[in-house]
Amino acid sequence: MVLKKISVPESKALDLTRFKEMDYYAVENYALPIELMMENAGLQLANLIAFSTKNLRSKILVGIGNGNNGGGGLVTARRLAAWGYSVYLDLSTDITKELPKRQLERALKFGAKKESIQQPDIWVDAYLGFSQRLPLPPYLLEIISNANECDCHRISLDIPTGFIGDV
Repeated sequence: MVLKKISVPESKALDLTRFKEMDYYAVENYALPIELMMENAGLQLANLIAFSTKNLRSKILVGIGNGNNGGGGLVTARRLAAWGYSVYLDLSTDITKELPKRQLERALKFGAKKESIQQPDIWVDAYLGFSQRLPLPPYLLEIISNANECDCHRISLDIPTGFIGDV
């Protein structure tokens, strides 16, 4: 088997098209289930956050949407809550899709709190993934504006909400 190398020029590291290509390639060519990819992405983001802040008193707000990106954010929330962090969930919409619903149930069982807070230490953006479309709805524009004005660390799962690169 020969792995196809996906070249990503440095200037397009967050290009929306490249994100889609990489995800679809993994699903189609390696039969990676979406839930496994969600688990891996969420775990790696949780590891990065835990490595960056050893303070278990850090308040972490995870912004959640109704798609697979929100599901990955819920994996991050579940892991961090299980490790002892104070994790809060900003549910930007009702969670109705099956995978994110399961991840929400799991995150809550591990201690994530279904409430938003005003001044987190870390704000995780898992509202939308690569299927986002501009212009963003007003409620998301307000959320992103609040996140940008917050005196906290901000990190996104996949691609930041509202950023679609050169597309």
